[in-house]
Amino acid sequence: MRLQFCSPECRQHQSWLDIDRLHSPVYNQQYRLSVFNYFEPLSHISDISDVEASWSHVKILPDLATSVVGCTRHKKKGWLSHRTLVLAEERRNLRHVCERQDYRLKCAEVKASCRADRDSYWQDIAKPADDAMKRGDTRKLFSILQTASGKRNRKCVSIRDTDGKFILEKQKQLKRWKEYFHHLLDRPAPPTVSTSLLSSPSPPPSDIYPVSLAPPTKNEIKKAIQLLHRGKSPGQDNIFPELLKEVDESFLDFLTSFFKSIWFGKTVPKD
Repeated sequence: MRLQFCSPECRQHQSWLDIDRLHSPVYNQQYRLSVFNYFEPLSHISDISDVEASWSHVKILPDLATSVVGCTRHKKKGWLSHRTLVLAEERRNLRHVCERQDYRLKCAEVKASCRADRDSYWQDIAKPADDAMKRGDTRKLFSILQTASGKRNRKCVSIRDTDGKFILEKQKQLKRWKEYFHHLLDRPAPPTVSTSLLSSPSPPPSDIYPVSLAPPTKNEIKKAIQLLHRGKSPGQDNIFPELLKEVDESFLDFLTSFFKSIWFGKTVPKD
């Protein structure tokens, strides 16, 4: 009996929100309805004094989306069917108990089943890739092609010194990075300014700036959400840009009141 131990970090698998399901009209409508049912009672509250409690309501978006679209975990799926495995087991049992001709027929049957499973496997990969290409989802298409090819991004350790030689030791690599950024960012001091320019009269200071001091409006927040790009990784709050783009007016009303409370109270959430 062989035992294999692994650390707790290896046993923990991070589950990601299945954002791709929001492209489906059914899941999209269910998510919008879930957001509406949660934020509609809260949207009528105009005075929000507790910023932390309001922020906890905003962070509920990933939980609402999880209850609708669920999470995804990348698992390697075997391409051999149960029928092929059964045939292979029958072939192994017939190897020493039957005639050679029967064994050859069983081998041909196993090979034909393997070819059918292989064709079905690639058809299952080609169909979502073709659908992603038709709707212009290059991110999904590239992910499918990368999974099918089996290639993974590897860290590049090709670091050279000033003489062009490769550096293999970790400490020397860090020292080389320090030298590189020291040379790149440490610029010489600016030239001295003549005293005649310093003594020249400067225009009087003005307290009027062409900047609006009003709190953010609902239209400004809506426009800022529209400028977000899809397919980006979330921050610590785990809120994907797609979750903000698919909300309704009730969430925008609550978010506007939340930003106004931050604006006038001059306080932000801790996280």
